[in-house]
Amino acid sequence: AVDEACIGDTVIFTPSVTSVSGLAPLGDTIWLINGVPVSVPTRFAPNLSHVFTQAGNNTVTLIVGTVDGCYDTTVHNISINPLPTLIAGPDQRICLGQSVTITAQSNANIYQWTPSTTLSCNDCSSPSASPQSTTRYLVTATSSQGCSRVDSVLVTVILPFTMNVSDNDTICV
Repeated sequence: AVDEACIGDTVIFTPSVTSVSGLAPLGDTIWLINGVPVSVPTRFAPNLSHVFTQAGNNTVTLIVGTVDGCYDTTVHNISINPLPTLIAGPDQRICLGQSVTITAQSNANIYQWTPSTTLSCNDCSSPSASPQSTTRYLVTATSSQGCSRVDSVLVTVILPFTMNVSDNDTICV
């Protein structure tokens, strides 16, 4: 099992159960996270799949029992890292041919913007966007622990238009 994960990651614990004297058929497994029993699909569930929703240190305990009533316990510690904060900023409106700076506010240290073709940079926190049509930009912010969060900002491009005035119209100042 892993020693570290992020909030929202699915972590799979797969134990290896062996015996020095020949293993009797297994009859029961009990999984606990921080001392609290975890519901498993069957009485003998060799694997545990769990999604951690809180950051911090956790203890995963597995108690295995044979049909003869012999039990053993193993403990694994796992640290769950928080997701970075991320706000991609408010949606923007520009006229065709203009550009606008879009800014991701985050405590992360790695940024990835997509689509990147109309951005001044795709790995900075504040690229300049010059889209030719309305575009939703996604930004992924990744912390130093490898945890990521995604947000988006919509840049609406206002297209030019023509206005016709007939000869006999009057326009007041």
